Amino acid sequence: MSVTKHSYLVRKVENLEDVIREAVEVATEGRPGPVLVDVPKDVFMHMCEYKGSSPEKKHEADLPDDKMLLEAVKLINSAEKPIIYAGGGVRISKNDHLLLALAEKTDIPVCNSFMGLGTIPRSNKLSLGFCGNARFS
Repeated sequence: MSVTKHSYLVRKVENLEDVIREAVEVATEGRPGPVLVDVPKDVFMHMCEYKGSSPEKKHEADLPDDKMLLEAVKLINSAEKPIIYAGGGVRISKNDHLLLALAEKTDIPVCNSFMGLGTIPRSNKLSLGFCGNARFS
């Protein structure tokens, strides 16, 4: 298992700017994580000019269509004892406020994975805190 999302080897100084731009995009898209940019000494010793091009705009997540939303509402409303299991994706997407609004509007308790801790205030009556990470096969 790798500790980086991707690794790059810069073979020519002319490629450095493009490699750095791509590495930043990979590091920040989806679940953020580290990338490795390996710049060998012979490349590192050369001068290059920064062109200053702007990073590409991030792709916004696709929103579910009305049919999918209605199905989700139907499933939630028909659940006998619903619970929201909130993980790190809530934090990464910066949607803590939406999680809290959903929980409070539906009166559904929220438990968190380790990475989701803090996405709902522990003082909130609907917060169940950390719910563990046991895996079953």
